[in-house]
Amino acid sequence: MLVCVLGIIFNGAVIFTIYRNVHRRISAPTYLILSIAVSDFLSCAIPVPLSIVRHFQKEWPFGLAGCQAHAFMIFLLALVSITHLVAISVGKYLTITRSLTKGSYFNKKKVVLTLLGSWIYSFIFSVAPLLGWSRYGCGGSQCYLLC
Repeated sequence: MLVCVLGIIFNGAVIFTIYRNVHRRISAPTYLILSIAVSDFLSCAIPVPLSIVRHFQKEWPFGLAGCQAHAFMIFLLALVSITHLVAISVGKYLTITRSLTKGSYFNKKKVVLTLLGSWIYSFIFSVAPLLGWSRYGCGGSQCYLLC
């Protein structure tokens, strides 16, 4: 529960700080940081509290539809965070290894396209079980799982 509260507070602070300084020139990597903060904020604000409720009630109280929505949100937001970390790592690798031959690989257009691609990629793979390719459902412990 502490991680959930701290995640909401600190990711909210990052989002608020970037929002308050939007009139200044924002660097391209800041967009990556903002997007990952939004993803983590949403994760801490919606599906994690549902998991906490499930823990205290010893069963899943929101039915199969709630279970599927919870699993979808967890999978989507986790995949977004992972793809963002991959993008940051690739960008840093390219900047370090090719910095003598080319300028920064973090320009705004590439970052925005990467963010858009990351969210679309994550959404497609997260919505697939809802459309019949595999499935989300409640397991033996009454918690979500991807079958």
